[in-house]
Amino acid sequence: NTSLFGDAVAATVVRGSAFVGGKGGGMQIVLGKQRQVRNTADVSFFTYDEWGYHFITTQALCEVAEGNCPQFARDLAKEAFGKEPKDIALNMIHPGGARMIADIGSQLGLQDTFSSKLAWRSMNKLGNVASATVTDMISMAWDDLNAGDETIVVGMGPGFVLDGVSLRMVPEDEVRRSEE
Repeated sequence: NTSLFGDAVAATVVRGSAFVGGKGGGMQIVLGKQRQVRNTADVSFFTYDEWGYHFITTQALCEVAEGNCPQFARDLAKEAFGKEPKDIALNMIHPGGARMIADIGSQLGLQDTFSSKLAWRSMNKLGNVASATVTDMISMAWDDLNAGDETIVVGMGPGFVLDGVSLRMVPEDEVRRSEE
């Protein structure tokens, strides 16, 4: 795992309603969601030995991701915004590899969109660096997002688990107003 994912660390700061200070707009959390796909503990998992832990992925991982991530993304966008993923500003879906970008993007109708271009840019810049990837995607997209833009972020993990959040870009005055 340290060879595959040990090259990045990420953190996200979430401001609560009592926050005072800072400046600039931000992303408002609209909805968070998680889904565990049953009977998938054998598609990606950890093993342990005297050298530490090792993250194992199988060929089935791409199939499980392709079979589950598009519907999870649809549910996330629909529940938060009443829209399909292709109808919101940006979908930041963990780009686990070229096949995942192509297969999931195709099912969601994201080819040649900002979402697809960002996924390929992330893969070319970083490769697959676990959860740090989606945090870096937010950073890369930040200056291209405008107040009111709706986005989703989807991460995937061992077991097979999907974690997602729906976000809306808000201007500074709206952030401050919600804190008063």
